Amino acid sequence: MLGVVTEKASPSIGDLLAMGLTVAITIGLFLVLGVLADDWAHTTPALTFVGLLVGVALAVLAVVVQVRKYL
Repeated sequence: MLGVVTEKASPSIGDLLAMGLTVAITIGLFLVLGVLADDWAHTTPALTFVGLLVGVALAVLAVVVQVRKYL
């Protein structure tokens, strides 16, 4: 039916904590992988920045996927 507005559930505190942990773990993991790759390849800080950028991009993607169910 046109014009019918259905109310969607809002995220619980557990959902918000899961999103925060997802962001922290994803960014932290790829940052550490970038630092380790820099140590191995002797390219400091190039791969650290690459790891950081990949981690941020994946964290944003993960949060977007989690938030879409509430939109």
